[in-house]
Amino acid sequence: MLAYQAIEYYKYLLEKLESMTDLLNPIEVFSDKYMGLKDSLSSRVFTLGKVSFSGNDTIYTIGAEKYDMVSDYNTNFQQMVGSFNLISFLPLWHDIQKDVSSYQISNNIEDTFYNNYVKSIDSILDGLQAFYQSNSKPNRHKLSENILNSTQQRRYIFSHYYDALNMVSCKTLQEHEIVDNNVFLSIQLLQINLTLEDFAAILSGIDTVYQQISRLINVSTKLEIIKIESGSLLSKILGDENVISAIGSLLNKFVDLIFKKFTHEGQIARQVDAMAAIRECAELNDLLSSNGIDTSETNTALIEANGIIAKNLLLFAKKGGPKIKINDNIHSIDATFAGKYLESTQIALLKEGTDTYTSESV
Repeated sequence: MLAYQAIEYYKYLLEKLESMTDLLNPIEVFSDKYMGLKDSLSSRVFTLGKVSFSGNDTIYTIGAEKYDMVSDYNTNFQQMVGSFNLISFLPLWHDIQKDVSSYQISNNIEDTFYNNYVKSIDSILDGLQAFYQSNSKPNRHKLSENILNSTQQRRYIFSHYYDALNMVSCKTLQEHEIVDNNVFLSIQLLQINLTLEDFAAILSGIDTVYQQISRLINVSTKLEIIKIESGSLLSKILGDENVISAIGSLLNKFVDLIFKKFTHEGQIARQVDAMAAIRECAELNDLLSSNGIDTSETNTALIEANGIIAKNLLLFAKKGGPKIKINDNIHSIDATFAGKYLESTQIALLKEGTDTYTSESV
């Protein structure tokens, strides 16, 4: 699993598991109170160095004080059982398991920790249901101990996911000094194996698009690559807020266009389609207009820039493969057409040559 996929998975999983927090609260309160009592007794025994037990091992005498452990424990447990809403919890838990299982299968994820989490919850539920059906005090006490242990196991695994998310996030998204008015753009190519030449060409193409837009509106901030991860190309690039926002909008619009065109017509997009996407990108046009740029067809500087941008958009789409994620938007071609799309784009690239498009190529 790639780092960005792990982050998405942990966030997804934590959101699902946190939805049970309120319903699990009675069990957690019981667990905290009882475990705290055990720790307190252990500490006092260690400090005083003397302890005696009653014949049935339920009354602990520490110094001059007596504690009826079983009585106190059973009182707390009965309160917990009375306030735990098993009827509400069961359907929610079943839905969560179904959703998480579907997510794991779709993303080819095997997670031993989650399997153990499921076991801990199931153990709690089995223990509660057995407790309801049992009239034996010794058996009920044993069941409650099992529930307590399973609760601690559940809490440990839940904490593990928070720790794992923080660890992966810190490794992949290390702190970076962000200049005012700079924002990130996330781009991930999800179903393509890139050569070194392809990799460099796409990076250079995105930078060229950024430069062309920046030049038109007199922005001097350079595009900066913050994170590159094998298998997903760019995870993060940083640049001027307005330019990055316009590029994100333009990429989303164009990739959507080229995928739909292939699905409906069996044809890959051409230069004329890229130019149309640029003209129809409201965010880009608004950015240019707000900076006093004439967006009419008589502006030769804009025409030249759009030509360069269009070529690089085509390069990005053709080399990007059949599934591309731009920020939070995922674009993909139906699996039935994915192989044919890859074949068609490769043929087109061979015909065009694999040179990176720059301002000199117009």
